[in-house]
Amino acid sequence: MGLAFYVWDIGVKRGDIQVLGAASYSAPLLSTAILVLTGYAAYSNILLVACLLITGGALLAASDLLFRPKTKSSPSPD
Repeated sequence: MGLAFYVWDIGVKRGDIQVLGAASYSAPLLSTAILVLTGYAAYSNILLVACLLITGGALLAASDLLFRPKTKSSPSPD
């Protein structure tokens, strides 16, 4: 747990906070998938809906990153 906080701190200080925030949505999704795959949790439709809501939240959080317009670089003056 301490390592997770340390890495998060580095990401906040040196990384792109918007990417970090959007990527943080993957933690509950990955942990749930691991629990289901290892047999510690049972698959259900409610679980599927929850995963879809998490994915929707991640897409919403990353919408500026995913759908930002492509900008052309201006030509350099000679």
